[in-house]
Amino acid sequence: TKIWNERSLTWSSFALFSALYIKNNQILLLSIIPITLIILFFVLLKTLGTSLYLRQKFNYLFDLFNQSKAIPRFLIFGVLCSITSWSTVLMILYLLFHSVSVNISFIENIAYSPIAIFVGLLPISISGIGTRDSAFVYFLSSYNMENILCATFLFTILAYWTLGLLGSFFCGSEVLKRLKLKSKS
Repeated sequence: TKIWNERSLTWSSFALFSALYIKNNQILLLSIIPITLIILFFVLLKTLGTSLYLRQKFNYLFDLFNQSKAIPRFLIFGVLCSITSWSTVLMILYLLFHSVSVNISFIENIAYSPIAIFVGLLPISISGIGTRDSAFVYFLSSYNMENILCATFLFTILAYWTLGLLGSFFCGSEVLKRLKLKSKS
């Protein structure tokens, strides 16, 4: 829940400010919805938080919230890390779009990409393949669809498959080390 809220707030904030800049009401509405839902979630959690059942379910979230109130620098550090991380993702998408001749402005990229990535996180398909791509095609309909799909497929390869393969390699090498240590003992 913490990761989902952090991502949603960061993406929605990027999209909200960009939508205001490019005057796109559709993106503005789509970026306000997650922010509103997160605020409602925390308000409900605060008001209903005294029940024992909810305390057990959301104990980690309550602890994290209380710690961030007590030591605000951790919250600020987390927000700065999130902004840096997602700015990097947005820059990668921007460069991928330009590498396949989809010449969108960086502000348009900031407006459309967070919503498309958010759609890709919905548990409809594996790794958001198809849903994220469809969102990009919908938002960037004035550009060449084949080029948009090429850029989003390259993003899937870079952001998901490459990192997954690297993670598998390091995880596999760690498992092999542990197996060797067990066989020696």
